[in-house]
Amino acid sequence: MVNRTILIVEHDREHSPAYLSDYLARAGFTTISVLASTAHQLPGLELMSELAGVVLLDSNHNALIPTPVRAARIEWVRHLLARDIAIFALGYGAQIVTLALGGTVQASPATRGWFALDGSGASTLWRERLDDAPHALRCHDALCVPASLALALFGDRHGQAFAYAKRNIVLVEILIELTPALYRDRLQQWRAAGQPATSAIQTLDELEHRGPELLATSRRLAEQLLDDWMIFLPDP
Repeated sequence: MVNRTILIVEHDREHSPAYLSDYLARAGFTTISVLASTAHQLPGLELMSELAGVVLLDSNHNALIPTPVRAARIEWVRHLLARDIAIFALGYGAQIVTLALGGTVQASPATRGWFALDGSGASTLWRERLDDAPHALRCHDALCVPASLALALFGDRHGQAFAYAKRNIVLVEILIELTPALYRDRLQQWRAAGQPATSAIQTLDELEHRGPELLATSRRLAEQLLDDWMIFLPDP
């Protein structure tokens, strides 16, 4: 029997799979979401043989500081890699996978805002796709530096990559899972926390004004990334 189960790992309640789980379900896969905010909550290794793939979500934290839970998550991902299980990782999840693959995570200035995408350093296929998804939403204070075997899919106009691939592994450092409602919640959180002048490319008013327009193109890009990743999953 072909396995069609996708495990979605949440690191905290604030970062949900949003519509990603629905998209995977429509593609014919069963999704199981688990909250693994501590090391002992990580799914047991006996589950590995039952998975077609794993989605690792973002978190409120970065992976810069070594902690016991970070070490446990890296070791858990290495078990996935040893079993050649496909991985789709977002934000913090991408950082954990990068570390498990032997890459590094580096600090960066706190940044949030919509960025124009550039595929000039990527394959011809990705350059063509970016015509329909010209912007991506970022909110970060750390960046992945994958091992050299990872292919940079696209980045910003200054050469900073936003997404990487390595066969059945996709690492994404843009917020592609947000629904309009979650985007509004995120803006409210940022507004309540205040906005230092150097922390954003756009003001919060600009983020609110352009959000509905740009979320639609961001979703199309998210679905294209998932479609490409699903090539490595068992056929439904």
